[in-house]
Amino acid sequence: MGRDGVPVLRNAPVTIDGSTGQMRITAADTDALKAQTDKQVRKLQAAGRTVTPIEIGAASDQPQITGGGQVEPGRWHRMGAKIALALLAEQQPAAWRRGESANRLRAAMRSRPTASEVRFVSIEAIAAFAPRPATAVVVSPPGPTTMVSLLGIFGVAFVLADDLDRADWAWVTDPLDVTADAQGSLAEVIYARHQSAGLLEGPHGAD
Repeated sequence: MGRDGVPVLRNAPVTIDGSTGQMRITAADTDALKAQTDKQVRKLQAAGRTVTPIEIGAASDQPQITGGGQVEPGRWHRMGAKIALALLAEQQPAAWRRGESANRLRAAMRSRPTASEVRFVSIEAIAAFAPRPATAVVVSPPGPTTMVSLLGIFGVAFVLADDLDRADWAWVTDPLDVTADAQGSLAEVIYARHQSAGLLEGPHGAD
């Protein structure tokens, strides 16, 4: 699928009718068609076969696209721990990286958690970072705990030790608009996200 959602033919498939010996080559454009045709002609001529071109025509096809996937909770859990560790290591004093919280996150990066430890983020949690899902890391008391929201889809919570220099901090990275990235307190990040979405009115925002 292309970025605009339109299917793109990335190769030039070749089919041969065994009863007639007729070959059909389908390609996305004339350059790809010529390249594949030349390749097939060379192969057939090397085998002593005679090649007679028949016709070239344009065709439009709208295939039915189907697909499937499998979610492995452990991968999301380990990814969340890695993201939390990387961002907290930047925000906390250098000594924090050798402390208990950092060790817990490193252990989580190597763990094999159960499915119950990874859950879908609620609609309300996603809406707090309007206008669209983003990767969010929120450190909040009491606990403190770190909640990592991956692209606004999955949420992973990690219980940290009491060794944070600041236990109210959040980061958001927007995959579609880097100008909408934000960091600060949770309230500041939510305010910045809403402001970038044009959801606030006046100099201090709406109620």
